[in-house]
Amino acid sequence: MTGGNPPGRVIRVVLDTNILVSAALHPGSVPDRIIRLVREGYLTAMTTQALLDEYEHVLVRKFALSRRDALAAV
Repeated sequence: MTGGNPPGRVIRVVLDTNILVSAALHPGSVPDRIIRLVREGYLTAMTTQALLDEYEHVLVRKFALSRRDALAAV
């Protein structure tokens, strides 16, 4: 992707748990592209402690990660 945000302008996004799960399960999907934009600095991910707790819960419950691995992923 070329360009980026105009100087001084930050685009902030909140990534719902479903976006993160879909991105992990479906490479090349729209959610995956959103994650790539965050990693490349075109978007800034915003979160709250409640959302981080939800990410952890989903990783443990749906993906059978240990709590330690889930916390490391978050």
